[in-house]
Amino acid sequence: MLLVFVGVIYQKIPQPVSNTFSPFSYDIGDPVVFDGITYTVTGWNETEGSETKIVTVSLEAENVGKEPIMLTNDMVRLMDGAERQYEYRTLGSNFSGTMNPGLKIQGKVVFEVPLDADGFFVALREDVFDFGGADYQYVELSD
Repeated sequence: MLLVFVGVIYQKIPQPVSNTFSPFSYDIGDPVVFDGITYTVTGWNETEGSETKIVTVSLEAENVGKEPIMLTNDMVRLMDGAERQYEYRTLGSNFSGTMNPGLKIQGKVVFEVPLDADGFFVALREDVFDFGGADYQYVELSD
C-alpha cells in the first residue's frame, strides 16, 4: 500500500503598497468606504524614544455589508513622506476580530518607525490578504 499526502503550505508574503499615493487621500475623521467595510481614522499620536518613534493610530471600522468580516491589523499599513512602508507592531495593536453586519469595532494599530520618519499616511485595505492587487485608500495623518 502506498500512501501519498498532498498539501498546501501557506506562507504570508508581505506585498508592497503601490509605489505612488492615490491622487485622493482622506483626512482624519473622514469615512473611507469600501464595498463591505467603512473605516474612520479617529486620531493618532507619536512618541519619540532614544532610537525610534512609536506611532499609534486610532481607528473605527463598521461592517456595512451583509456577512461577517474578519478584521485584522494587517489591513492597516503606515507610510511616511519618503514612501517607506511599515507593518504594525504586535505589542499594543488591537484592531482585529470578527465583525458582524451593522456592528463597529474600535481599536489601535501601533507602528515602530525610525526617528527621521515624518509625513505619515495610513494605507487601508478591505481584504485581509494582499497578493499584489489590493485596493488601498490613504488617510493623511496631520495635526
